[in-house]
Amino acid sequence: MMQFKGIGNVFRQYSQYQLMKKWEKKYSFNSAIEAPYDLATDGIDGMILSCHHKASTTLDNIPAGSYDFLWNFGFLQREPHLIFKMRKISGKYVAAFVPNFLNPGNVIHKLYHNIYDTPCIHPERGNPAYMSVQGLRKLFESAGLKILESGFIDLPPWGDTVVTIKEFFGMKGREVLKIPIDVRWLLPFELIAFPKKIFAHHCYVFARK
Repeated sequence: MMQFKGIGNVFRQYSQYQLMKKWEKKYSFNSAIEAPYDLATDGIDGMILSCHHKASTTLDNIPAGSYDFLWNFGFLQREPHLIFKMRKISGKYVAAFVPNFLNPGNVIHKLYHNIYDTPCIHPERGNPAYMSVQGLRKLFESAGLKILESGFIDLPPWGDTVVTIKEFFGMKGREVLKIPIDVRWLLPFELIAFPKKIFAHHCYVFARK
């Protein structure tokens, strides 16, 4: 299932979803929960999985071990302490996707909020220490999790500015694509994008208890 909020988000979904489906097949988990989630995903990203899936805006009141796989998007760089609760709740596997602080678009994003003196409500906000593969790995290891995979996703041939060009030049409101546009033909760019730690919009870590 795809959620269309703009070509950048569509590309991110395709890139992230193919990785998640690979995990499901390789590690054979039978249930998954996205928690917490916010407007960045609307709690629908896990619907790409074939197994039983649920989404929650909070980690509260989720029985420990009730889901094989627990993950979230854009949260741990904001609330790194959640990793300990994620480990406790997960039945076996834990994963997180965070923004890549080294992407050049991050500079434009910060400049936009400085120019217009607006608070950032995007998932791209947070502690830069956890917005890299290395930082995220250290966080997972501090919670006693064994890392199985880590790396980069969402490597399109444009920067992760988050805001649109029109927004940057003062247009109020946000224009997004109203119809689905197939951007899968751009996915092969991820194979040649180098260095990945610069092109990538997001980093991830996948681990087990």
